[in-house]
Amino acid sequence: MTKILAVNAGSSTLKWKLFSMPDETVIASGLVDRLNLPDSVFTVKQPGVEKYEVKKR
Repeated sequence: MTKILAVNAGSSTLKWKLFSMPDETVIASGLVDRLNLPDSVFTVKQPGVEKYEVKKR
């Protein structure tokens, strides 16, 4: 099974999605918001699994 990781990096945000190919099924996705800043948030989502989130204070 081939996997593709797509990443979108901005100045203070990093978003990503992991796809299973060739059917393009999303295996997992995530977000890091407010990178290296107070109140940053790290989130991971998987289909059928409760969202995992960590908030830095």
